[in-house]
Amino acid sequence: MFQDLLHTAETALTDQKPFVIYRKPRETQVKGIFQNEATLHPLKDFKESGFIFAPFQDSSPIIRLQPDRVVHAEPPTYPHSKRTAVGNTLAMGSGSEHRALVRKAINAIKNSDLRKVVLSTRFEVSAAQGPMVLFTKLLALYPKAFCYVWYHPTIGLWLGATPEILLSARGGRLTTMSLAGTLPVEQGKDPQWSPKEMEEQEMVTQHITSVLQEHCTALQRGPLETVQAGSLWHLRSKLHGSYEDGALGDIINALHPTPAVCGLPTNMAKGFLQQHEGYPREFYTGYLGELNMTLEKSPNARRGNTEQKAYRSRVNATQLYVNLRCMQLKDKKALVYVGGGITAASDPDMEWMELCNKSKTILGAFG
Repeated sequence: MFQDLLHTAETALTDQKPFVIYRKPRETQVKGIFQNEATLHPLKDFKESGFIFAPFQDSSPIIRLQPDRVVHAEPPTYPHSKRTAVGNTLAMGSGSEHRALVRKAINAIKNSDLRKVVLSTRFEVSAAQGPMVLFTKLLALYPKAFCYVWYHPTIGLWLGATPEILLSARGGRLTTMSLAGTLPVEQGKDPQWSPKEMEEQEMVTQHITSVLQEHCTALQRGPLETVQAGSLWHLRSKLHGSYEDGALGDIINALHPTPAVCGLPTNMAKGFLQQHEGYPREFYTGYLGELNMTLEKSPNARRGNTEQKAYRSRVNATQLYVNLRCMQLKDKKALVYVGGGITAASDPDMEWMELCNKSKTILGAFG
């Protein structure tokens, strides 16, 4: 039962035992992974299995939750949920500091080899509701997102609803995506993408393609798509390829951080962020998900239940998501993280408006 799963997570939180509960995009089943001991397990290599949580900075360790107990539950059918973002602009402040930072980034782009940098901010809101209540609301609001609540007593409590896959891999085949460009959804209107947004999307796609070409064969790039994530439109291109056994870790390390969360060239963008962004991102714009975990697969979904069970096979699969649209919960307060890509064509006022629109995803849980 779903309520039993939430109660188990609440108990683990009280007992200070690590856990994660999550639901993958377009699925209904919620999965819980519970670790018996409070030990912190840094990932040794990408041949291990478990649920991993990676920070933005590669100088910090990737945390692996050991799947001592795995629980599945079907949540109730949710009624249609109206998205609300209570006081989103007021909570974020006036934006004057962020606009000034955008202008500084534009100047750096025009006067150096920096082509793009992703600037973020975080702000604090009251979080009187508990994490399981907020998680349940995110499930209802965002059926197409990866929704999760993650806890480790050494690291803290994180919660989010991210629309972006870093990588999905099994059986020597992988899928990833480039996701860039943001516009608010307006009832009855199709999004009108500007040259700036199209350029940013192509920049991200070309970089990911070049990275994968070093590690993959049979690489294919899908068509440019407009996709909806909550109350926002994004531009997306999917990429597919094949990889050799043992290459998964190299691919993940090469992909992260993508230009969609850091910038281009990567090291130059990182240096700009370290000098000017003004706060530690921690696990925001890192990644999280299942690493080499067992997936049951049926060869034909149309078969009857009995035959499905007889023919099910087990394969190891990896599904990792970029940690966007997220918050960190501390003492009945939430630190909410949000960011956007800056290029030479950016406008500081429009960039601030984009952050306000993006903040509505996570703030919708407080409505």
